[in-house]
Amino acid sequence: MKKNYMLVVYLFFMLLGCTKVEEQIDCKRTDTEDEYMVTRAAMLPSSNPYSLENIQNAYREVRVASGHSAASTPTLKATHKYVKFLPQDTVQMYILRDSLRLTLFSYPLDVDLTVEQMESYRQHKDGLYGWQYTVVPVDFQFPTEVRYAELGSLYMQQRTKGGWGTPQTRETEGPLRIIGGQTNQIPDSQWDSVLKQSMGSAGYLTGGILPQVWTAKAKIMYTGDNLSGNKTFPLENVRVIARSFTDIQCEGYTDAAGETPDLGEFRYPISYEIRFEGPEWILKDGEYDAAVIHKARQKAPLNLTITTDDDRSSAFAAVHFGVNYIFHRQSEIAVPTHRNLYNVAVLWDDYCHTGNWSGVFYAARHNGNDINVWGKAGVNHKQERYLMTSTILHEIVHASHYSNVMTVYNSYEPYFTDDILIESYACAGESFFINYLYPGYLNICPDYHDKYTGVGEGLIVHGLTLHNLEFTVLQSKNMQEWQENILRLGRIPGEIVDLIFSYPVGDWHKNIYEGIYCMNEVGYTNVVLPFKVLDVLSDNGATIADWKIVPSTYELKKVSEENDYIEVVFKEAGNYTLSCHVVVPSGFQFTAKETFYIHAGPEITGDNAPRIGCPAMYQVSFPFDGCWSVGRYVQGKYVGYEKDRVLVANNNFNAHPLNVIFMCPGEYVIRGEMKYEDNHAVVEYPITVPYEGVSVAPAEAIVGVKKVSAWFGQESASAEHRVTEYMEIIPSERSGISLYMGDMHSFRTFNKLPKTDHPYYGNLVPIYHVRSSDGKYGYNNISVETWTPVSTTPVFYIFRAQVPGSVPVYQVREVIKINGQTVYDYVYLSRSAEAYDEPTVSGIKTRTVVKRIGYVFPL
Repeated sequence: MKKNYMLVVYLFFMLLGCTKVEEQIDCKRTDTEDEYMVTRAAMLPSSNPYSLENIQNAYREVRVASGHSAASTPTLKATHKYVKFLPQDTVQMYILRDSLRLTLFSYPLDVDLTVEQMESYRQHKDGLYGWQYTVVPVDFQFPTEVRYAELGSLYMQQRTKGGWGTPQTRETEGPLRIIGGQTNQIPDSQWDSVLKQSMGSAGYLTGGILPQVWTAKAKIMYTGDNLSGNKTFPLENVRVIARSFTDIQCEGYTDAAGETPDLGEFRYPISYEIRFEGPEWILKDGEYDAAVIHKARQKAPLNLTITTDDDRSSAFAAVHFGVNYIFHRQSEIAVPTHRNLYNVAVLWDDYCHTGNWSGVFYAARHNGNDINVWGKAGVNHKQERYLMTSTILHEIVHASHYSNVMTVYNSYEPYFTDDILIESYACAGESFFINYLYPGYLNICPDYHDKYTGVGEGLIVHGLTLHNLEFTVLQSKNMQEWQENILRLGRIPGEIVDLIFSYPVGDWHKNIYEGIYCMNEVGYTNVVLPFKVLDVLSDNGATIADWKIVPSTYELKKVSEENDYIEVVFKEAGNYTLSCHVVVPSGFQFTAKETFYIHAGPEITGDNAPRIGCPAMYQVSFPFDGCWSVGRYVQGKYVGYEKDRVLVANNNFNAHPLNVIFMCPGEYVIRGEMKYEDNHAVVEYPITVPYEGVSVAPAEAIVGVKKVSAWFGQESASAEHRVTEYMEIIPSERSGISLYMGDMHSFRTFNKLPKTDHPYYGNLVPIYHVRSSDGKYGYNNISVETWTPVSTTPVFYIFRAQVPGSVPVYQVREVIKINGQTVYDYVYLSRSAEAYDEPTVSGIKTRTVVKRIGYVFPL
């Protein structure tokens, strides 16, 4: 093989940088040889419709069918060869893939395989890579260093759209395989008939009808996980290959919208292969060579959205997302150029190393890889995908730094002797890029410690660009030189630079002049809000002399003993400025300020003057978790729900909205205790239930919805039925009480007639205390049979028709007979419509429902 096939081979594999540094241990996943091992013998018979033999025979049969002799059929020449390679090591693999730019497949192409069969070939292989299948032009010059075997000659019709001969659109990839000389090409007018005949002969076409043309294209999206919810991104520069057997059409790369151009036209269902690789990088599936997704037997464009539920594919997508951003989207740092192609191993299901780091960059390739990214944070704990993106960003910043140093100095010594400098720069790039990709995060990077300092981030938030950091780091061999170069740059006051380098592992995600933050994401009125100075200040001995808030429409609730945080309640919505005077141990003093907007807190809305007995609905301006209460202020103190004054639907104080019926006039407060967006608030809404008549009078004279307690007793051998207001217990002074009827016979209703403008005025029916001619008592309308009124003044009113919250009330009659003689005869009101004949100790009790007389409120 010519020397220009060879890539640079590094004799010493040296670890340059990783997300967290520990010595790597040498361990690999292993696959066992088991019943799922698939061999060629287990597959479908090899009968490729595009083999030269099949196409030649089909061409002859088509010509004969059209009236030509078989002997007159032109002899076709092969256009391509179907071959397989067996690379023995990474260098040979790079020859095939990097130098020759061959598109390699880990499974045979001349049979129709399922996705499971493709995966089985990928996982069960001989040697490091196994046999790699592909199609090459007939005049292809094989490299002598790599073992190969020719599997057959192919005929591929030369087309104006798609096909192996299509010019490559990416100059960085070099020319694609060029079709060799092709004579006696099948006329385009006969090609469909020839292909139909060949597919039928190969056993892949039934019914004798050639399928319609399928146009191959793809759209690849990725739904990642993050701290604030899922977000869907288009995946750019994903390589998509569409093929039908050995007929491999255009290979396309997705654009910024995640879409490929048309990949060619097919007559047989398409197999898509999605490869996470761009012109400058290729992702590898752990120890395997390629990170791919197979989609077999498609008959339409592919719309693929990768979610984090798919552990394997989402790991590739997360890493690819970060790699592509560095290589093709950002301009802050130099794109790594020290490799022809960067090999990134994504160990999506592996935790095969010690320590708690999750990525590593190798200055010289290690086991064929430039970068490893692990997909597990522990043996049984999957790494969140946005953290895998963050990790690859960190490692590619290492690669950029290495590429820069090697380009400028042609040696890494002594410019990689200070691990703190190297890792601090990578941490700064990681923080900068991941917060750009996931805006709105608060310090997404891992905690700073040991060699992984926040110095770079601190310099960026105080005014330097990442490009400034790249320039100064390139001129520095250690942290001291870096600090001197930053000071020499003159972009940040020296006191700030000294402060940042004095506390390198501090959390420098915010400018110290804006060194106050609210621990709640959003501020609202009437909510206790905690404000704190940056931890990097308070943790390192800074003292706060005073706090000041403008404007003064707030209430200071608490100042901590260390004076490093305060708790404030703002009374009005609007802009506020909070400032404090800070003194650091070095003697440097400054004023930290934070300007923020306080939003109007959640508000309760509803009828602020509901009428007695009418339902009123109250709700909050936006959803919340919490509960309601209804009460009033007594001598300046809130008194909660009073049972006899309000009726709450279903007695449910967690319902949203809240439905209330007020029983008495007066002043009330609807109170909501709410939790929302990490806030806790108590929001109140005052209401006034108007009087329906006199406001200053004995309680029995004020219109209200009162409790009616039914009870009966025995006096002078006659039974009577009485109703009183607020009768919780039977008066002890009553003589001869035999039974308290209880809640079943008790209810709430109007004790007086409300004003004429009351919504229920025309719906109320008066109830009188009556007495019959034979001395029995009860309550009914005044005009019933022989019942005569005790008084012409109604005792209470009930509803003629049902209203919200009301239930039926019935007139019932109970008769007790002993030895056939009537001993007791009661008539009273009850919410129960039960009728029965019930034996007693001495006789029979008969309960009869006389009629439903109206509706009342339940207790």
